Amino acid sequence: MDHNNFMELLGLMKDDIQKQDTHLRESVSAKKRLAATLCYLVTGNSYRDLMFATRIHESTINVMIPQVCKAIFQDYW
Repeated sequence: MDHNNFMELLGLMKDDIQKQDTHLRESVSAKKRLAATLCYLVTGNSYRDLMFATRIHESTINVMIPQVCKAIFQDYW
């Protein structure tokens, strides 16, 4: 997927996958959420491997990937 296609997909999904920052921490951006999910779907690597590649903790990835996949499937399939 080239950069333009990624940005177009992000533009379509951003409102559905963006989480709100809190005063304790910043949320993972919609761009990182989508990129990590696409990386997972393309490579099939484990969440642990994805954690090292993206620097997003495995427990966050464990929640994030199903949410983004659900948004893709429900809204755009």
